Amino acid sequence: MVVDGVVGLLTMDLIMQERARELLGEMFRWFDLKRWGILIERVKLYNPDAAPNIKASKHELRPIPQDQIDRTAGGITAFPQNPGY
Repeated sequence: MVVDGVVGLLTMDLIMQERARELLGEMFRWFDLKRWGILIERVKLYNPDAAPNIKASKHELRPIPQDQIDRTAGGITAFPQNPGY
């Protein structure tokens, strides 16, 4: 495989770097980092403003819209909000 004029093996790090460049500003980055299990690590490494506040127990999940909870039979008891929200 040739990437940027370099012949080598395709690595996960290379894929992550390429997706970061490709999807810059397209709101898919959180999903990639979460799926790869490196969300907390990358935020702490590259976002000094968010680093002190990010928590795996809360930020690896998104809040469930209240409308979704309200429309579910049984409401909050049957379909509880994610922890921390």
